[in-house]
Amino acid sequence: MEPGPIRILLVEDQGDIAEMYRLRLELDGFKVAIASTGQQALELASTGWPDVVLLDLRLPDIDGFAVMNRLHSEKESALMSVIVLTDEDDQEMISRAFELGALDFLRMSRVTPDAVSLRIKTWAHTPHNTSAA
Repeated sequence: MEPGPIRILLVEDQGDIAEMYRLRLELDGFKVAIASTGQQALELASTGWPDVVLLDLRLPDIDGFAVMNRLHSEKESALMSVIVLTDEDDQEMISRAFELGALDFLRMSRVTPDAVSLRIKTWAHTPHNTSAA
């Protein structure tokens, strides 16, 4: 039986940006759900649905670091691949994201939806922490 499409949770509070990424990713065959708040992201992730989480750090309720910390501490989401996709470029933020288990840190101003789409298959098969299994 063929595996289904890679499932992506896009966590982005700016609707136009989220829609641009959703369109590109769906055209490339991925299933995409959008969360505009950290709380929505945690609720969707708790179902174990996404394979990859594309996570903005600046969200209206809780920041992306808190989301990442919770994702990696919950059984249902501990192995999800988390990629930070944000406009932030502070070195401390980048370091903190990797310390919390991000597989990559992408600046929206320096990457296109096409480039993100090309890299997702690799990320989907790179769990955050294989020792937790």
